[in-house]
Amino acid sequence: MFRKLCFFLFITIASTQVNAQKSYTDSLSGTEFLIPADFKAKYDVEAKTAQLVDVRTPDEFKKNHLPNAINISYYNPEFLKNLDQLDKSKTIYIYCATGGRSKATASALHQKQFKGKVYALFGFYSDLGLLYGIKPEEVKKPNKF
Repeated sequence: MFRKLCFFLFITIASTQVNAQKSYTDSLSGTEFLIPADFKAKYDVEAKTAQLVDVRTPDEFKKNHLPNAINISYYNPEFLKNLDQLDKSKTIYIYCATGGRSKATASALHQKQFKGKVYALFGFYSDLGLLYGIKPEEVKKPNKF
């Protein structure tokens, strides 16, 4: 009986953790952080008018990237200046490998007073890539520390 109870609790906790990640909106900047499925659904509707920005390194970008994405590397010393090439009035979708650079980029766009809606990937690029048909062997999920 005790083993069954422990197993039930484990499954309940594990399933809660798997479903815990949800899209959310940052109340200060208005940026929407989207899980991969939500990111794809929203971007696919706006693909013709929105800007899709990959803020990974040029090497990461060369290995694979989403169709129509432009690469503005977060680690480039001219990063903030390079953001100015974007249309400040258009919607922008940002992604990176794990979400950290996307979040920092969204903050930079807010500070630069971009007027268009900003969406950033909340999750792993590898999961988003799979939704776009990029083969798993072409996308390596980073190690968690």
